[in-house]
Amino acid sequence: MRYLIPVMLLLCACVNNSLPGEAQATNADQQPNILLILADDLGFSDIGAYGGEIATPNLDQLANQGVQLLNFHTAPTCGPTRGMLMTGIDSHRVGTGANAAALQRLTMLQGRPGYEGYLNQDVATLPERLAVLGYQNFMVGKWDLGGEPQARPAQRGFDRSFALIESGGSYFADMRGNFPFEPRIRYFEDDMPVESLPDDFYATSFYTDKLIQFLGETDSRRPWLAYAAYTAPHWPLQVPQDYELPQGYEAGWQAIAKERLQRIEALGLYSGLPVGESLTSADWDSLDEVQQAEETKRMALYAAMVEILDSETGRLIAAARHKSADRPLVILFLSDNGPEGNNIAGIGTTGQWIQAEFDLSYESMGAPGSYAWTGQQWSEVSAQPFSLFKSFVSEGGIRTPAIISAPGLSGRSNQLTSVMDLLPTLVEMAGGDAQRQSTFDHLLPVQGVSMLPALKSPESVFDRPALGFELYGNRAIIDGHYKARLIWPPAGSGQWQLYDLSADPSESTDLARIYPQVLEGLIAQWHEYAESNGVYLFDHDNGYGRYEEYAP
Repeated sequence: MRYLIPVMLLLCACVNNSLPGEAQATNADQQPNILLILADDLGFSDIGAYGGEIATPNLDQLANQGVQLLNFHTAPTCGPTRGMLMTGIDSHRVGTGANAAALQRLTMLQGRPGYEGYLNQDVATLPERLAVLGYQNFMVGKWDLGGEPQARPAQRGFDRSFALIESGGSYFADMRGNFPFEPRIRYFEDDMPVESLPDDFYATSFYTDKLIQFLGETDSRRPWLAYAAYTAPHWPLQVPQDYELPQGYEAGWQAIAKERLQRIEALGLYSGLPVGESLTSADWDSLDEVQQAEETKRMALYAAMVEILDSETGRLIAAARHKSADRPLVILFLSDNGPEGNNIAGIGTTGQWIQAEFDLSYESMGAPGSYAWTGQQWSEVSAQPFSLFKSFVSEGGIRTPAIISAPGLSGRSNQLTSVMDLLPTLVEMAGGDAQRQSTFDHLLPVQGVSMLPALKSPESVFDRPALGFELYGNRAIIDGHYKARLIWPPAGSGQWQLYDLSADPSESTDLARIYPQVLEGLIAQWHEYAESNGVYLFDHDNGYGRYEEYAP
């Protein structure tokens, strides 16, 4: 039988009641600095510490020295996750019930509370909550929570910011967008629009430079939050032209997926798991030489972007540690959702626009003016050992790598956690209580649960309430080790399915007929979740870039 190897959270024997969050309201010198690093569309097993073949020494070291969260969940896509990260509240209540770009086509959602497409005024953000505790707040990178004057980072608690407003675009200075309806991306520095970028601009490196600059401007007498929202490795796949691409991907999808599973088992993360569910049976050997070369380069470009992300993360961590000589440093790293496996060319008229506006030749792949994405099969490799990918409520879409580094903490945790839990955890580490900040009593209460008690003691029972999910009509709920999900055609059956994630995190064995009462209870819980959070009930799939050849 497939099973999940039990792993306990380990604490260093040196812990002596001095972890961040204890007695810090009266000891400001011990309030930790916080470095929050968010990757974009990074798959669960793309990092070496999670089984990947990509060279990520800095993130591997962070994982080895901190706590690896192995049961950490986000929303299925970027905007909803970022809304929950910044507020500790379900995406359907804070304005990000669907991505802002999706609201242009999902007209039935327009004007509905919770679907504004930007952070609404009913919530307080993480930097706003930390500011009342004395924090300075800085951010760089992808905002994706609204470009309206009242919604930009400068109005939502950040003292300094360099923010990409849209969900993605060129990594180079040309500022080209990803869609015909967003042909040019917008940057704001603080609250001023950025009209042009340096000629040598490469997003991942520039974001690091800018955040290090902001850290150099900090008041050393006060703690800070530094939020690096990298766009890597979100499409388009682009790297500096002198970067040497990693080798080995000519082996193909199935071979790389199998190698990842072997490393996952060797690392002791999971054991006895099958390759995560695939929506196609595409075989690498069925491709001709030209096709194989193009697919090999796609994944090599993606891997190079992850390598660069790791390198820049290492540089940022080094700078943060240098600036934290006199107080504790808390570092968090996570991805906003699973890897992108949808058909980007199938989004409206995007395919025709790409053909007309970009150089799609093999030789230009990865260069300025090019446009490429990994595609379904490589994304299913990135999501291993889980099923499917971004935009779906399967584990491949919502379970991501997550690492917390703080004094006295190390090991692995299999406790169910959510991106909503990070805000109350960080506020508690900073000496506050997100549930009792009277400044924000008139706003929506935080729904996330602080993980700090569970991080402090391996004997602690982190009794996290059930987690509900919904996006584009697809539904899921996790309560303890059971998960119920409904994925509409063309990618799913349109029926509720039941999985025991403790034994089957790959979601390969549907238990609906074996435990009908368990499933019935979970479905009832999901409808309670949907009603209390204002979820619009679709009766079909409204996702983007769906492939016609999907089959239940």
